[in-house]
Amino acid sequence: MDGVHEMFNIPYDKLIKKISEKSGKPKDEIEAMVKKKIQELGGLLTEEGAAHIIANKLGLDLVDSSSEGRLKLESIVEGLRSVETIGRVARTFELREFSRKDGSQGKVLAIQIIDNTGSIRVVFWDDMADKYSKLNEGDIILIKNALAKKNRNGNVELHINKSSEITVNPKEEVDLPEAGETPSSERKSISELSEQDSYAEIFGTIVNVFDIRFFEVCPKCSKRVKEVGGNFMCSEHGEVEPAYNYVMNVILDDGTGTLRLVFFSSQAEQLLSLSREKVLAYRENMEDFEKVKHELLGQQVVVQGRVSKNELFSRIELVVNKIDTNPDPDKEVKKLEE
Repeated sequence: MDGVHEMFNIPYDKLIKKISEKSGKPKDEIEAMVKKKIQELGGLLTEEGAAHIIANKLGLDLVDSSSEGRLKLESIVEGLRSVETIGRVARTFELREFSRKDGSQGKVLAIQIIDNTGSIRVVFWDDMADKYSKLNEGDIILIKNALAKKNRNGNVELHINKSSEITVNPKEEVDLPEAGETPSSERKSISELSEQDSYAEIFGTIVNVFDIRFFEVCPKCSKRVKEVGGNFMCSEHGEVEPAYNYVMNVILDDGTGTLRLVFFSSQAEQLLSLSREKVLAYRENMEDFEKVKHELLGQQVVVQGRVSKNELFSRIELVVNKIDTNPDPDKEVKKLEE
């Protein structure tokens, strides 16, 4: 791929990290080289452009791949074509049908896959959407000839079409997180987070707690159900007597900034140290939850999760996958000092 470094929009922080890892030079030395290069060219150069020049002078290839051309998920950036990667299905979404401007009908299916470096959304179109609509969470999927594009939220995702090749549960040994497991997360301060991050680990103090929000789901497949004429309808199982799941938000402060954390059902139970039955009991009486909210204030936690951009409020959030509600404060302070 000619001109690879000029074509691919790799964020500056990732460029510095890659150059540091590949060259063995510390990040601050690389950043000093970037600033010097910008000054040499009279300031008529972006930080990203200067970083690419430094990488080229050091003889580095910033697109990490194996000898077979297979990319880790963190190395997939906007504009890459013929992408080959492998990951485990962490989440599946419902197949949707839509009408195109020319009146033709289309289909789209999305899944989320993970590896040890991060996660990415994979989008299947039309016949490919039909063909892979039965993928399950936990399946391993090998992808070849995919296109990396940015979606409306500014996140990079992989698009699958007729020229793509898909192998489900290939017969090869791969090192991937188990289903429900969080990929390796880099410890960051809140001020360092950006929408380009995939997963991150944060240590901080809970400074605000919001009420739990409950929502109706199908008791058979756990998908959201819609109320139609007083009845609850599942797209797959028809009319059902709904079960309930829940989501909870808190605000974390680490001294560099604040961050909204999102806890879905099982993660909320871990945060609250309560069983599902006890959490569901608050649906009938949220006044009793006020005491629980008050007790959480000031609690220090370590959280790992997926970095997400909330477009409605234009803010970065963390969807929590793993939480430590009893970290050693002395050890955490030492980590921050390092």
